[in-house]
Amino acid sequence: MDGSTLINSRRSGPSAASPRLVDVIIPVYSGLAEVTACLESLLSSSSESQGEVIVINDCSPEPAIEAFLRGLERESRITLLENDENLGFVKSCNRAAALRPANDFVLLNADTEVNGNWLDRLVAHDTAASDVGSITPFSNNATIASYPWGGAARATAGDIPVAEIDDAMSIANKGQSVSLPTAIGFCMWVSRDAWQQVGGFDERYGRGYGEEVEFCLATAAEGWRHLLACDVFVYHAGNVSFGSEAEHLKIDAQKLVDERYPEFSAGVQDWIRKDPALDARVNCDLKRLNLGNGPKILHVSHNMGGGVAQHVEELATACREQTGCTSFLLAPVGDDGLSFRAMHSGFEIYVSLAADKVEEKFCDLFCALEFQRIHFHHYLGLPQWVLSLPERMEVPYSVTIHDFVTINPNCHYPYGREVVDPADQKQWGLKVAEWRIIFLDHLSRAEKVICPTSFAAEILSDFYPNVQCTVWPHLEVRNEVFGEHLRKAPSRLKVAVVGGLSRLKGFDFVASVIKQAETSELPLDFVIIGSTEGKLHQSTKALVTGPFELDSLAAIFLRERPDCFLFASEAPETYSYALSTCIAAGLPIVAVDKGAFKERLSGLEMARLYPAQSKAEDVLDLLSEIDQRYVLSNDAHADVIDSVGTSPDVYVNQYLAAMSAPEPLKEDKVKAALSVIAGLDRPSSLSLPPLEALLDAALDQRLTQAQYALRNHTLNAQAILREREQHLEIRASEVSHLKGTIEDLQAVFTREENHLKSEIAALQAQGQGQAAELQRQAAELQRQAAEFEGQAAEFEGQAAELEVWRSRVLELEGSTLWRMMAPVRWVLHRIKLCLRTVLRVVRFIRRVLLFCRYHFAMGGWRGLSVAAGRRLKRLQHRQALERPTSDSQESIVPDLLPLPVALETCSKPALTIVIPCYGQHEVTAQCLQSIASFPPSVPYEVLVADDAFAIPFDPAQFDLSGITVLRGEQNQGFLRNCNAAVSKSAGDRVLLLNNDTMVLEGAVDALWQTFEQFEGVGAVGAKLLYPNGRLQEAGGIIWQDGSGWNWGRDENADAPRFNYVRDADYCSAAALMVDKTLWDSVGGFDARFAPCYYEDTDLCFAIRLQGKRVLYQPAAEVLHFEGVTHGTDVSEGAKAYQARNQVTFLQKWRGALNSHAPNGERPLQEAERGVRVRILWLEACVITPDQDSGSLRTLRLLRLLLKLGCKVTFAADNLLADEPYGQQLRDEGIEVLHAPHVNSIGEYLRDHGGHYDVVTLCRHYIAIQHVDLLREHHPSTQIWFDTIDLHYLRLRRQHELDKSPATLKMAELAHGEECEVISKADLTIVVSEVEVAELANEAPDAKVAIISNIHEVARDRPGFDDRSGVMFVGGFQHPPNIDAVEYYAREIWPLLTELCPDLETYIIGSRMPDRLKKLGESKGLKMLGFVEDLTPYYESCKLAIAPLRYGAGVKGKVNQALSYGLPVVGSPDAFEGMGLTHEREVMVAETPEGFADSIAKLCNNRALWQALSKKGGASLAGRFTPEVAEEALRNALAPWLDERDPETVG
Repeated sequence: MDGSTLINSRRSGPSAASPRLVDVIIPVYSGLAEVTACLESLLSSSSESQGEVIVINDCSPEPAIEAFLRGLERESRITLLENDENLGFVKSCNRAAALRPANDFVLLNADTEVNGNWLDRLVAHDTAASDVGSITPFSNNATIASYPWGGAARATAGDIPVAEIDDAMSIANKGQSVSLPTAIGFCMWVSRDAWQQVGGFDERYGRGYGEEVEFCLATAAEGWRHLLACDVFVYHAGNVSFGSEAEHLKIDAQKLVDERYPEFSAGVQDWIRKDPALDARVNCDLKRLNLGNGPKILHVSHNMGGGVAQHVEELATACREQTGCTSFLLAPVGDDGLSFRAMHSGFEIYVSLAADKVEEKFCDLFCALEFQRIHFHHYLGLPQWVLSLPERMEVPYSVTIHDFVTINPNCHYPYGREVVDPADQKQWGLKVAEWRIIFLDHLSRAEKVICPTSFAAEILSDFYPNVQCTVWPHLEVRNEVFGEHLRKAPSRLKVAVVGGLSRLKGFDFVASVIKQAETSELPLDFVIIGSTEGKLHQSTKALVTGPFELDSLAAIFLRERPDCFLFASEAPETYSYALSTCIAAGLPIVAVDKGAFKERLSGLEMARLYPAQSKAEDVLDLLSEIDQRYVLSNDAHADVIDSVGTSPDVYVNQYLAAMSAPEPLKEDKVKAALSVIAGLDRPSSLSLPPLEALLDAALDQRLTQAQYALRNHTLNAQAILREREQHLEIRASEVSHLKGTIEDLQAVFTREENHLKSEIAALQAQGQGQAAELQRQAAELQRQAAEFEGQAAEFEGQAAELEVWRSRVLELEGSTLWRMMAPVRWVLHRIKLCLRTVLRVVRFIRRVLLFCRYHFAMGGWRGLSVAAGRRLKRLQHRQALERPTSDSQESIVPDLLPLPVALETCSKPALTIVIPCYGQHEVTAQCLQSIASFPPSVPYEVLVADDAFAIPFDPAQFDLSGITVLRGEQNQGFLRNCNAAVSKSAGDRVLLLNNDTMVLEGAVDALWQTFEQFEGVGAVGAKLLYPNGRLQEAGGIIWQDGSGWNWGRDENADAPRFNYVRDADYCSAAALMVDKTLWDSVGGFDARFAPCYYEDTDLCFAIRLQGKRVLYQPAAEVLHFEGVTHGTDVSEGAKAYQARNQVTFLQKWRGALNSHAPNGERPLQEAERGVRVRILWLEACVITPDQDSGSLRTLRLLRLLLKLGCKVTFAADNLLADEPYGQQLRDEGIEVLHAPHVNSIGEYLRDHGGHYDVVTLCRHYIAIQHVDLLREHHPSTQIWFDTIDLHYLRLRRQHELDKSPATLKMAELAHGEECEVISKADLTIVVSEVEVAELANEAPDAKVAIISNIHEVARDRPGFDDRSGVMFVGGFQHPPNIDAVEYYAREIWPLLTELCPDLETYIIGSRMPDRLKKLGESKGLKMLGFVEDLTPYYESCKLAIAPLRYGAGVKGKVNQALSYGLPVVGSPDAFEGMGLTHEREVMVAETPEGFADSIAKLCNNRALWQALSKKGGASLAGRFTPEVAEEALRNALAPWLDERDPETVG
């Protein structure tokens, strides 16, 4: 068969013996997208008469087409023929038609799409007569069989409502057909008898075009008729099958037809003039109009989109939904045409304004449709006669004012009453004065003139005083509230400018504002949501997003996360839909004080208006005043949302109130009018296609010889030009490709040569070294053998001696004396046991006495009682934790939402969840159900990637919705299935989720927040759990040979080492979130690992190669039913690829793996790969950063250690990790040790202290318990002693105040212990130079480092006039703070009230004693206790006080206040070690009178207050900033960081 091969002749339909079966033959050459769409529509159609689908691949040059067709053939969905060489359309059709000689068949182009039971309807026309030779359906692109007349050849299937038109035709023209002069070859049913009678297609037509004409004319000569099926519509793209060859083929075909059938063209022209298919087209039009019994409204508007189009569409939709009202739209198209369409369906017709009597014929159609109202929205692009439509149709009309087109033809705001003709617009040939005369009459006759704002009504009334305006804000569907506003940089304000920026819309002014802000280095970022008329200055950092649709604004806001909006239009707006969305967002708005902005924003709390003549600096001042934490209350926000526009119900009720009831429609009049309209010319923009298409259409008519010659000449010239251009492009491409290939090959050969040379040299060196090593080992073995012989002789002698001693022991035990001494031995043993118990009791009593002495000295009997109560509660809590629990295998599978369930996905997602699956649909449904039960808080979409399983996954089968299913054309395997799905994702990040998983509550959010919290993150993996709660994987370890461990597999999932954020070699793609941009840059999963296994490991390595981190997030818990999909046996099935891909992975990443340990060695260190220093930080209890400054300092120190590459482990001596503080540390990436996983700190230090490079002991009473144990068991581990403050120094100062012997005793005890720990520590950390000087005397040999409190200075802060009140902050577990408040309440406050009677004092701090609270309240102080967020007080109070009478170290309350620019009045002890000067940075007071005077002076002296505020904040620089602390830590860690000489540490 012409060298062709039959790939498959299996039949997909009923037996070929069935007389009514019709085969479908599809020749294919090019155009994969069209071929795919064609076959998908055909194979999903519902025709019972469809026989075999025969696809013939005519040697397509596109490999993808071949792969696609063979995939369908493997599934037995088609019969595939493949030509070994290109035979052309005619021979291919003849070959395929001969395959089943008993059946009629349909020839279907590969660029078509069918609908429903199309074939049944097509074939039905053959049953009425036996002389039908061919049947052709209607199409958008079928010359004389086109619908609408003239067709829509340039439209895509997405532009044409194929199903709607086909359904309308099947009803309106059921069973109807008309004769055709020739079939149209895109889709034609062929009678087998007629085919055989003429011998098939005439192969003289070669590759295609004209063969159907020849066939029809030949069969017509034998008495066969050819029909147009008026009840079938098939979409046709056109010119896909033969591409650029089409024109030459048409020319050759035309010659043959003209020679053999010279009368054919005249017959076609006669058919066109009579147009027997006109009634069928009009019937379809009438059906598509879908006219109901409700009112009918004709809307008149422009075609420029924007807010006008949105209003018209929303109004038409609301009217139809509430009253069944039918709306139509008359609008311009192109420069010389009109469009008339039904807004509720796909019906639309186009007419040229130059057509004969177009005005009259449109009026006839509108009168036949019997509209109840005309509604004018705009006039741009429309002919002047539209103004006369109401009078001709005798219907009332309304006008909505969207801009100022009724005043100025150019639509611009009229800046004055003078009449000036704009140079850019003279519509209808009128001057402005004439224009206004016409519109005065037009508006005066309107039933209602609707203005969306009072501003628009006032402007209109200025020009047309006698026109009565009605103010109706546009109806608006309630905007979705713009949810949680999460800022990435709280110190900067992000300003969004919404809407396209032209000169009239304020482009120049906005550009000046942005430039001024960037020049002044203001903390402002700008994003322009829309397009711009000009360009911003070159160095700007402002982002321009480009054009947008109004309904996408909320999603854009969520993506860009603005803090406020700016509107700066120079031309006043009449309404602004963009403003509506911004109001609904609930964020501050800064706008020009004119037009709709002034009217709609007046009275809104969040709005700031600036005068029209303002400068850029004025607007920047307004923006700088915006509070970045601005949050509208829920009630206020609801009120704002309700204030936007008019609800659809209210608007429609008042809009349709006066409308008359519709009369019954006379369909015959409508049909007649549509018939007339259908005969009119189309607009030039639609009906005058390019030259090639014009010449193509002329093929269906007979041309004059001159036209024919012109046609040939033109096409030949164009073809030659195209061929030359293509030839040059191909040559240039080939040259470029060859150059690139040569360069690549040279680089590869060079690299291979260098690699081989280095390998050879390394092997030679290695061989020599190994030989020497073997010789050395042989000598060593000989020496050891001699040594072992000597030892053996020695052991023999010892064995003989042991035997002698054994006999003596037996002799002793048998003696009478030994038996008599047995009671004595028993007594000695019991005494030994008693001594051990006594020693334990003594140690316990010593610790109890130490505890009592310390807390009694701190707070007396009450302080001791409170401390004892806390210790008892902690002991009970710890006993509860340590209580043994049965390791049951109980399931932890959560209860999920009952079905049916709808996932709340969206079309503008931030996150895409990709779930690959192949079968196991129940498992997939369970995974989806878990997402619905515990959904992410960010907008998301869910893509289920069905890898072409025999039974497709259908969410509806499981009562699930909100899911997009991507079904592969053929099975690709896990890797390619994932890549294909991710390529279609719309989110910024992608979560790969196995279908055999279940997400637990908060898991997806935890993965998402990891990207937000940590810098440089490329991928984040989850904690994978078995259904029984045991750990499956906490990240993974990859060893030197490429093998991997699931870290923590089958261990306790709550163990501390698996419950902090850390870097991992890889995380399983069973639950892995990846940045989409990064995924694209690395190319997704590497196809070398197809179909599965090691693809996720390779991806993680590739991400690290890009400089990004791969993190494990334990808070994201996901159940993984391992083995459901691929099993667990690596010797068979998909698991077999695991071993193969390990080799591939090892070859690819050998260089990176050289630094990894061999399998199983040092797993703890390998799990923390990249850690530079391991540090254990031991405190008395878990830190509480929101309650005391010491904890805040510790947290900031730990963060700096993490930044320096340290692995940090935190432990409290009481082994408790009270929440939420323990979880806060774990979220930072800090391991937290706690009971019951650790029995005691001493035992842990003894067993594991050597794993750490540094152990930091905090506070002397903790350090003294463990310093000796560390020195004894782990002498190489460095010990750091963080004093927090020198306790003995503070206690000595307290004794100077209270003169208590107990305090003195405690001070000396603390002195002894602190000095002892300092002498044994490698480094002592203090917080000020005062303590350094103190220790220079007490411990001159100690290495001491200053790492003080850490603070960041706030930039923007309220001024003097915006503040009032005094504040004190301090935790009351610290006795100096209690004493300070008592001192202030009893001695300072009474004096201060006389000087400042209206001044209020706020006392803030955790664990406030009742007696202190009662004292303060009795004096009139505001005793607030613990306050979670201190910022409002730091920003509203006028000053802070620190009346400390004793203490030591740097006071966090002072630093914190200064960092907020808040002046401080304090005692000398409060400012110790900070280098602060009286009346320069702070106010120092030593007496109650001094305190009262200083406070009063500051409260009443603006200049002094401002000076202290500025200089006090500046004093922190160089002493208490993160940079200073980081440098001190770098010095201390120099031995490990290799950045300093170890001798300089301290």
